[in-house]
Amino acid sequence: MRHADKPQENLLFNRHLIEVLRRFFFQAKEASPYKTAFERLRWRNVVFAFLVLYLSISFVTGCYLIVDLKAQENQLIETRVEALKEQKNIKENVLYMKTDEAVEEVAREELGMVKPGEVLITQKDNAPTG
Repeated sequence: MRHADKPQENLLFNRHLIEVLRRFFFQAKEASPYKTAFERLRWRNVVFAFLVLYLSISFVTGCYLIVDLKAQENQLIETRVEALKEQKNIKENVLYMKTDEAVEEVAREELGMVKPGEVLITQKDNAPTG
């Protein structure tokens, strides 16, 4: 009786072996509900690497932005200093134009006016015409 049972056991074993090999080679692994420690570590490293890359790029672009803003600030400071100098010169000119001396100067030079009793002497051009 034992001899008759052996072929059936071998047949069941062979079928089982074939099924295991077929699953191993031809079918995708069934997803485990639990990730292995290696998979968790791998994804953690990938996420960490992307985070470091993003922060590095953000830091470098931030540094360039700061340098650019400092250059703009320096340029605006120079422009402001020049504008303040020009404003000071204009204020001084306005104060001077309010004096009697400035009014007399403009009247004589631009309008050709003279004081009573003065004679206006002008020089002729000696350039030849022709």
